[in-house]
Amino acid sequence: MKRITLLAISGVLIASGFSQNAAESKSLTKTEKAQISKEVDSALRLWEKAFNAKDPIALSNLYDLNTDVIYDDDVHHRSRQSMLKQFQENFRKEPNVQQKITEVLRTILSAHVVIETGVWENTGASDLSHPPRGRYSCTWMKKAEEWLIVHDRGWAMAKENDRSELRTRDQLSKHAHEFFKAFAHNEVKFLNEFFAEDVQVTINGTTVAISRKDYLARVDHLVNTLFKNIRFEKIHVHTNYFSPNSLASDGQTFGDLRPNTIWTNAWVDFGRIGRTTQREQVNGVHLDFRWENGKVVEMLVYGEATFMQEEEAALKSSRGAYATTRKDFNAFCAAHLGLWAGEVASVIGESVVGEKGVSETYYWEGQLANDGKLLTHKSIGPRGSSTLMTYYDIASKKICTNGVSSSGLVNQHEIHREVQSDGRVKWIRHTHQTAPDGTIRKFMSTITWPDNSNTITVVINRMKAESIVSTQTNVWHRVEK
Repeated sequence: MKRITLLAISGVLIASGFSQNAAESKSLTKTEKAQISKEVDSALRLWEKAFNAKDPIALSNLYDLNTDVIYDDDVHHRSRQSMLKQFQENFRKEPNVQQKITEVLRTILSAHVVIETGVWENTGASDLSHPPRGRYSCTWMKKAEEWLIVHDRGWAMAKENDRSELRTRDQLSKHAHEFFKAFAHNEVKFLNEFFAEDVQVTINGTTVAISRKDYLARVDHLVNTLFKNIRFEKIHVHTNYFSPNSLASDGQTFGDLRPNTIWTNAWVDFGRIGRTTQREQVNGVHLDFRWENGKVVEMLVYGEATFMQEEEAALKSSRGAYATTRKDFNAFCAAHLGLWAGEVASVIGESVVGEKGVSETYYWEGQLANDGKLLTHKSIGPRGSSTLMTYYDIASKKICTNGVSSSGLVNQHEIHREVQSDGRVKWIRHTHQTAPDGTIRKFMSTITWPDNSNTITVVINRMKAESIVSTQTNVWHRVEK
């Protein structure tokens, strides 16, 4: 009668017994049949109430001591005790599942035997790979004035060949609806639980994040730096549970792509005010969320991007194109003096930076030269060495670094300081890298260190068309100053 533990009993009666019961049924009056149906219906509602209350004892007591039950897991239960264990285990796995029973039909064979059929429907289950609806057939028998289940068979409803399901009141749709409030208020706890660690986020066809960490940083920038009064209105959300046989693209079915495909689609009006220009805009946005194991692993966003680009440009302009001062340069140099070591996969002076690899020990040393006007930076590691020179360019008001590695790789950095919303300082480093064969790559790195200045964290993002394609984090510890 249910998806997790289907209350389903089909009457398997010997021919002679069936004939006898059929004769008894004919002799029952309409009033007697109505009373029997009322009693069985009361027992059924007790079953439904006990199930939704997660009461395995009350539920199992509605089964005969020697009941005969087989559900879709093909486990044959032959006792009330076996049913008790079954319900206890199911409620442990699915503590929030609820069930509704409909389309109930009964055949009264006698004053003591009733065959019942119907449809079960589950909501609130966490395992979304199981069908939420099915049918059952059960046999009730009256024993000592109590109606008990003596035989139970059930099954999930078979889907049509390519029939998928679209829902609006399911848990995933509700969760996606809650995302918009969490985004507007930068609720990090919710967003951490909503997205998978390796989520990929694509906006208007361009990938902007390949991890949860990347995207949460983007949300923080949008909410705390770029916009204010963010709001989402006229939200419509629905979720598609695709049949494995439904066509996807290029002749492939969704079953060809992955075991289960679930997409939530959302349409909203996105309103916000630019913090720099004080301009307001409201425009329609469409979002798609793909789910695996209850988390979003892929998010697609489509909408008008001009307003955001203009606001980014205005912010940059208001900061004097990220102008820095000589005081900033002195602070940057002071934080990098001394001998440093780290267990990292690679450094910015290597062509493999940003690629996955085994961590190895690297060293570098920062020293001041030319009366403090120049910071020299020499590094060495398993794959070679490099030398860099950092200076302050008064004309462009930027901290500049030029470096060459032993492999001939040339790096040109521009560095500026940013103050975060919580008052902490981070340094942004834009890198233009040229390989000996002429290949050009670009990086955007974030450099931070705690107040004790004995640890430096560098998050290196390889960029392509303003999008992050790989990320590597290097942590350096000061050996001596």
